[in-house]
Amino acid sequence: MNNKIFPYIVATSAFLVAFNAAFFSVYGLSKLFAGAATSVIFMAGSLEFSKLVAASFLFRYWKRTSGLLKTYLTIGVVVLVFITSAGIFGYLSNAYQGATIGFQKESTKLISLEERLDNLQEDKNPQIQAVSNEILELKSTIGDLNVKLIDTGVDVGPAIYLAKVFQTDVDEVVKFFIFILIFVFDPLAVAMVIAANQALMTIGKGEKQI
Repeated sequence: MNNKIFPYIVATSAFLVAFNAAFFSVYGLSKLFAGAATSVIFMAGSLEFSKLVAASFLFRYWKRTSGLLKTYLTIGVVVLVFITSAGIFGYLSNAYQGATIGFQKESTKLISLEERLDNLQEDKNPQIQAVSNEILELKSTIGDLNVKLIDTGVDVGPAIYLAKVFQTDVDEVVKFFIFILIFVFDPLAVAMVIAANQALMTIGKGEKQI
């Protein structure tokens, strides 16, 4: 690969990761503070941009910056990384809940109907014909619900499968993967921005890439 092109590839990668992390974070925070969503979007967006600029500034001017400013900016970047991660968590958890709410509603309805069916089958009511008709109707409804549950469960199918494999709850599986994503996502974005700065600076200085 051309050594002059690679720094721009690093910069492009940094932009893509940082942009997506910022988008997920800002969207997640706007859901968390839905009462002032527009204001939160502007505030969180400006903080996201400032965080990346601060990380770049620290890398470029570390030796020429006063200790107090370095300390403040470093703490600010770290805190904003955690805030971004919280926003990403909100975004992903909201997406997961949106995918499962239909499944949970149908599951609750199915359980209710199955309980009603059991009660009817145990019922010694003299009106046997009426009870039998209701049992047949319930069985048909339960069958339709089971088919609908299969369709609804497609969105969360992988999570359900993993939960069975590891013998745990679906929510725990999803939470585990969300935490992995948030611990990697924004720290990687900051690291890639710093790497892009370093790569682009070497071009400016005319240094040979290894």
